[in-house]
Amino acid sequence: MLPKIPKGPHTKRGNTPRKNKKIITKILDALEYAHHYGVVHRDIKPENILICNEEPKLTDWGIAKIMIKTTTKTGQYMTLQYAAPEQIDKKKFGEVDWRTDIWQIGCLLYEMLTGKPPFQAENPLELAIKTTAENLKFKRL
Repeated sequence: MLPKIPKGPHTKRGNTPRKNKKIITKILDALEYAHHYGVVHRDIKPENILICNEEPKLTDWGIAKIMIKTTTKTGQYMTLQYAAPEQIDKKKFGEVDWRTDIWQIGCLLYEMLTGKPPFQAENPLELAIKTTAENLKFKRL
């Protein structure tokens, strides 16, 4: 029998600081385990955090990548609002690695605190430009 998993993202603004801390801590624990074995998630976003029996679960490991130099992937799969600069422009920012997941955790935490993703734009190109800007500026919380 499968546990009941509530639908919808559980990382939107409105959670208590304690609940946010629990969610982020559990997700970081999962990432630490994955990174220890050389796996990068690459698509951390609110929709991939589910709550099962009061415990947050990081789901959708479908585009995860093993961190080996010889591993190549022709297509980049990502959710642009949470994409790290290296996912958008590998030539300028380097390869995707564990730091990509940390960037996405930062985006997730920003959204948990403000209710909005850190980067917003009218179209994908504008969003990519904002994400890869040299001087990132964020609103004060």
